[in-house]
Amino acid sequence: MSWARNIQSRIQQQQQLQKPGGLAPPSGNETPQKQPSSPTLSALSSPITSLTNVLRGSGGMPQPTTNTNTNTNSNTTSPPSPTISTTTQVKVGQTSFTTSANLQATASGNNLQASVQTTNITVTSPSMASPIGASTGIQNPNAKPSSLPSPSQSPMQTRNTSAPTTTNNNNTATTTTTTSTTTSTSTTTTTTTPSTSTTTTPTTSSSNLGQIQQQQQQLQPLTLQQQQQQQQQQQQQPTPIKQTTPYIFPNKIQPKSLTTDMFRGSEFSHVTFVEDLTRKLVNDQMGADGLHFEPAPFNQLFLNTQLQLSQLESNIDRRLDDLAEECNDFSYDYKRKLQDLTGSYQECFQHFKKLEKGVNTIGTKAVHFGDELDSVNQQKVKAQGALSLINYLLELNSVGASSEENGGITNRSDIFTNSDRIHELAHLVKKLSSVSEDIKEISGFNKGKLETESISNSLENDLLNQFERAADRNDYDKMKQCATTLHGFNGGERCRSRYIQKLKMFFDIDSFRKDENLANNITKRLIRGNNIVDTRFEIFYTDILKDVSHEQMVIQNVFVNQTSAMAMLIIRLFEQRVRLFIENVLSLESNNVSMFLQTVHYAFNSTKKLLVDPLQSYGIVGVDLNQLLNSIFYQYQEGYIQKETTYLVSLFQSNVVEECERLQTLDRYSMYLEDGLNPEITQMFVQQTENALTRSYTLSLDNILADNIKTIFFLMLEYLFEKYSMFVLNKYIELPMIPSSSSSSVDTKSIQDSISQLFRVVLSINQIVGQIQSMFQVFVLPHIQTSMIVQSQCSDQLYFNISSLENTINTGLENSLTTMIQLIEKALLPQGRNDYLIDDYDNSVTDTCASVIKLIQSFYDMAKINLQGKNFHIYVEELGLKSQFVFINHFKKFKIGQGIGTLKLMRDLTEYRNLSKQFKSQKVDDAFELLFEISKLHLVNPENFKLVIEGGALTRMPKQDLIIFIKQRSDFKSIWLDTL
Repeated sequence: MSWARNIQSRIQQQQQLQKPGGLAPPSGNETPQKQPSSPTLSALSSPITSLTNVLRGSGGMPQPTTNTNTNTNSNTTSPPSPTISTTTQVKVGQTSFTTSANLQATASGNNLQASVQTTNITVTSPSMASPIGASTGIQNPNAKPSSLPSPSQSPMQTRNTSAPTTTNNNNTATTTTTTSTTTSTSTTTTTTTPSTSTTTTPTTSSSNLGQIQQQQQQLQPLTLQQQQQQQQQQQQQPTPIKQTTPYIFPNKIQPKSLTTDMFRGSEFSHVTFVEDLTRKLVNDQMGADGLHFEPAPFNQLFLNTQLQLSQLESNIDRRLDDLAEECNDFSYDYKRKLQDLTGSYQECFQHFKKLEKGVNTIGTKAVHFGDELDSVNQQKVKAQGALSLINYLLELNSVGASSEENGGITNRSDIFTNSDRIHELAHLVKKLSSVSEDIKEISGFNKGKLETESISNSLENDLLNQFERAADRNDYDKMKQCATTLHGFNGGERCRSRYIQKLKMFFDIDSFRKDENLANNITKRLIRGNNIVDTRFEIFYTDILKDVSHEQMVIQNVFVNQTSAMAMLIIRLFEQRVRLFIENVLSLESNNVSMFLQTVHYAFNSTKKLLVDPLQSYGIVGVDLNQLLNSIFYQYQEGYIQKETTYLVSLFQSNVVEECERLQTLDRYSMYLEDGLNPEITQMFVQQTENALTRSYTLSLDNILADNIKTIFFLMLEYLFEKYSMFVLNKYIELPMIPSSSSSSVDTKSIQDSISQLFRVVLSINQIVGQIQSMFQVFVLPHIQTSMIVQSQCSDQLYFNISSLENTINTGLENSLTTMIQLIEKALLPQGRNDYLIDDYDNSVTDTCASVIKLIQSFYDMAKINLQGKNFHIYVEELGLKSQFVFINHFKKFKIGQGIGTLKLMRDLTEYRNLSKQFKSQKVDDAFELLFEISKLHLVNPENFKLVIEGGALTRMPKQDLIIFIKQRSDFKSIWLDTL
């Protein structure tokens, strides 16, 4: 709330003015200082204070004192009572505050009566529908009189004049008598901004002008120097003893007691504090018709609050002093007690140190005595056990002797005869056997030793029989008891082995027939191209894993050495069930080498994926599952490469022979319709080789894997490159010859078809070579890196075959270029002798030029379709250079007419040059640029020959050729040659 902050700021300014050396209000001649930008209580109450000062100064009003016990009456006739009316207006922004007040004072002898009446308070703002105002009528005659403030009181106290007051002073004072007529003074104060000074304009009658001027001087504010002089005078005078009377709040106003809790915490705000302090006063002054602003309660509230704050500060300072003194006393006592405690601790530490030393000594002796007693006890137990064993051994030895004497009738202890104590007997017999080994050199115990061995054998058989009977009825508790006893007796290996042998899957006839029927069911096998999908293996291995899972739970519940039992089970599974099933499956494919190889490969991968990998999760120690897998397929791996090469040779040989015979039977027309190499044959080579290499990874032994891969790869290179590709290339490389005579007819279409067929063969060979190089990088090289010799052999053989094909292809391409040049020369023969001696120019090329351009364009398109990369660019570059050479020799034969004939020549040469730009070769462009420059020799005057030759491409042409072209001018003269 802005009004609360403005009130607080005004209180601080008033306190500053009360201090010695404080700032005084500016005089009339001084520049007004900037005041706060909001209306304050002082602005509303300043006219009342000024009027009070007028009455005290000019009217001779006595200074009030509090120590007054008598009331002195005077019969002096009182002068007329002056009445002063004031209007004060304060404008802040767009809001204005207007206060109207009337003051009347009457002096009679020693008595002074003054009444102040606020007649109107108006607040006007553009946001209000109508101004908020409060007006008062005639003063209340029943109003309680109060003392006028003395000059020594603070300005805040002198402004509580919002209600009519009457002051009676009985002090003796000098009174100035005014005229007998009633003087009415109207003062108007206008404040435009908070920073402007107050201007008072009095209006009086002429008779009272001197009195009013004196009053105006009293109304002027004191300067800074006058205020300092007044404060010094007040300090020199003795301070009267005043009796403080507590302020009596008006109705509906209750004082608020301050506590230290209000100022605690970091969230305390002085603005919020002032708002809370004055909220009730503001609410009380709000009526139904608007704000009735009375500054007096606010001034008194702030003064009382200031006194409470001062008292609260004094209490807090006093409390702080007490706390500081208490802290000092406590610190002194704490230090003294700490010193005493430290001394006591040192003394106690010495006692504990001695006690610990004694305890350690006693503990060491106690441990020593305990070890000795434990050793004696162990020796006692061992001695008692040994004594018991010797007694049992003596008993068996004596029983063996007495049985011979009594005809087999023996008397033994209960442990030897009671079948319920068979497990206890097993533990005893094991110890007796150990003792018998220790005393084997003593001949007197031989009968006892034999008796112990007999009991041991019969005991193991009895336990095994009990175990089997328990297994038949699925009594796992009894099985576990017997297996545990046998494990402690002799390791229990016979028990685990007999359990595995008695499993139903290994001896049951129905189980055998089930596996055999599944192996012979070939309907479960699906052939998809060169791959097979056989669901028989998935069914079989799923059944095995189910049996293994069941037996694992039994083994975990029965046997102590579970790993050994599981190892026996897995080994028996591979050696019996898995081996027998695979043999039955492969026996069906013995007559078909291709299916046999594919089935073996599929069986190996399925066994590893569907059986070996799942069994790895059981964590069986002591069993190498991969070794068991290799043991089953070893007989197939040993002779694998012979079967593989036999199959590939028969396959490759039959396809190559069949294809070569087909090509031999084709006539010339059908032969030109072929698309190079037969894609079915080439893809068969690639696919079958990749399948064979994939099988070799699985079915080859580790030590011969690289050699097997080399064998398969070499076999493919032999049949694909040497026997098939080379045969086809040699067939199409022999192009038909073109007769040189002009009278002989040439089948240009047939020759172009033969060249096109050669290009298609070259293209297909390039493609298959790229596939073979990729196969070498993916299927061959990664698996032969362990053998550098094999790797070198494979690389050399591959590049040897490729080089052989490239040499043959180069020969074919050179033959094709020769044939193309011959066709171009044949196409130029129809060129007429008078083609360049014409007189009429039609801007068209000659017929010979058109046919030659069409022929060369067909050669270029043919090469672009069938050749790739650098091969294409090199080939067309050679074609362009050879064509330019033909054109040079061709134009040496023709006479060129001057004028129209030369333009015709330039037209043909321009077409040839434009055609050469398709070749995208700088050499070809330069060659045809030289060809075009020949036309300039027929265009310029003879005296400019040297200039044309030295300034262009003709500088590269031999002089003899230049002379030949100059002689072909229709106007040639031999004298021209001297200028060259």
